[in-house]
Amino acid sequence: MNKRAIDKDNYSCKRCKEQEEELKQAKVKITTLKRRLAKKDEELEELKRTSKMGRDKKMVTDMYM
Repeated sequence: MNKRAIDKDNYSCKRCKEQEEELKQAKVKITTLKRRLAKKDEELEELKRTSKMGRDKKMVTDMYM
């Protein structure tokens, strides 16, 4: 093999490794964001439940007044 072919092969291999590393980092970021989204969804559901309970309680107290 000539020198140019070896350099080109090394460059493409190096670039491929960089892209694989970027892909790994992106996957980690996506996983982290999914976890945060799930946590926020749970908080939202909890708020909806407590809000609904508060409204139901208010309606009951208004009925008896």
